[in-house]
Amino acid sequence: MRARRILAGLLALAALAGCGGAGDDPGSGTAGGAAAASGASTAASPAPAALDARALARRALIRLSDFPYRWRQESAPVTDLRCDGTDPFVGASTLVGSRRIVLGDTGIQETVAVFPTAAASRRAYVRINSRTALRCLRRDARQRVTEEAEGPARPLQLARVEPLGKHGKAMRFTTTAISSYGVVSGYIDAVHLQAGRMLGALVIVSGLSLPDEDVYERTVGLFRRRLHAPRS
Repeated sequence: MRARRILAGLLALAALAGCGGAGDDPGSGTAGGAAAASGASTAASPAPAALDARALARRALIRLSDFPYRWRQESAPVTDLRCDGTDPFVGASTLVGSRRIVLGDTGIQETVAVFPTAAASRRAYVRINSRTALRCLRRDARQRVTEEAEGPARPLQLARVEPLGKHGKAMRFTTTAISSYGVVSGYIDAVHLQAGRMLGALVIVSGLSLPDEDVYERTVGLFRRRLHAPRS
């Protein structure tokens, strides 16, 4: 079904929430893009600090078990994007990503980066919300939707912005494309949150209609609680 292909195309842009490395899912056991970005060792025995950072990031991730039974998990990798040479996750000690969690035409994916210091995480938060990153988002989302719909997509439009405290922001983008099935809509919620040494990037996409508000509120609430949870 064309709508599923468009959804898959939007989910492949889950890295657009950070316009950077996609990281790894919790079960992969690899460092992903963060090791290359930070120069961290990829040896078989990483330093204890790297292990601590990885565990910290993984505990913050959303999981399939957080959702009702009808949701399913997809293991397909996320496209590793680079926005005009700017990677907001550069310098991260570790970078991990959840697997895609999908129900119908709605998909959810999250990336969590842990930085050496809170100051470095705050700088990354500025990069992730920069004009350069948003230009990348608009360009790549339009190209992806055009390819999957096999028809021209409109430029991505910013539909709403919701502040999430001092270092948090939720943005909703919309686009439409003309396909052989008619006009197809796409919705992207990009949620960015900085908490201590961590930076989280959550993406909720829908390939046909607006995301269910209950699903949106549940997911964003969980995302915020996990990132702000006390750490030992």
